[in-house]
Amino acid sequence: GTPAAPVPPPPGVVAQLLFARVKVAMDAPVLVSDPPVGVSSVVNTPVLVEVTNWQSQITDSECVLGVCVTMTATPTLNFDPGDGSGPLVCDPPGSRYVLGGASLADQAVGACAHTYLQRTGAAGRPDAWPGSVTVTWDVNWAGAGANGVFGPLVFTAPFARSVEEVS
Repeated sequence: GTPAAPVPPPPGVVAQLLFARVKVAMDAPVLVSDPPVGVSSVVNTPVLVEVTNWQSQITDSECVLGVCVTMTATPTLNFDPGDGSGPLVCDPPGSRYVLGGASLADQAVGACAHTYLQRTGAAGRPDAWPGSVTVTWDVNWAGAGANGVFGPLVFTAPFARSVEEVS
């Protein structure tokens, strides 16, 4: 007899193949900050954070035996200073201090920035606030009359920060 024609896969199966490829393209965040990582911050002075390897939206498509699916991964950026104030939602890729520009305080307005109000290392406080920067990817797919969601995928970089008082 003649061999049977291959059966097209369900769109969700094509989406899973595509998801594996899209996931590999995502990088954990690499950070720069002002003051730089490893340098103590000062109470009441803003800290600016930026993701240097920021990736904007990723879009990819795959067709298997005529079943075509398109996937879109959309990132959001959060900065948790670690001092109990809660995470900030930042405009990607975050903010870097520009020398010769406005003052640090002015540049921090609307930036991916946090002003620590308490120093670290005091009684009952850690040596550094256990902060973190998180990139969260929401992944959607659609094709062949179907659609779905994967994720969210979360990539977190630690951002421990010691804070000193200046007398």
